[in-house]
Amino acid sequence: MDDENRSKIEDMIDKAYQADYNAANDIMNGLLQQKQSDALDQAKISMANQVYNGLTDEPEDGDEDFDIELSDEELDLDDEDLEEYEFGNEEEDEKE
Repeated sequence: MDDENRSKIEDMIDKAYQADYNAANDIMNGLLQQKQSDALDQAKISMANQVYNGLTDEPEDGDEDFDIELSDEELDLDDEDLEEYEFGNEEEDEKE
């Protein structure tokens, strides 16, 4: 968060503490409008890249979608079966 937004948030909290709710509301609305404007600008840039440069949005690290196919048997497992299926039988591990 940049210093300008931090300052605005502190001002909003101070106004709310002073019971100046209209001023706090105005500050909050301004912050939300700025966030909305920034998100819209990013969407415009992304769309322009897709249209004019042929670029697609690549998922950022950690945002990948995984295609996982599960069998009917795996979908019907209850919690106990799932633990045995994923980790093996714990009793057998303790014996070894």
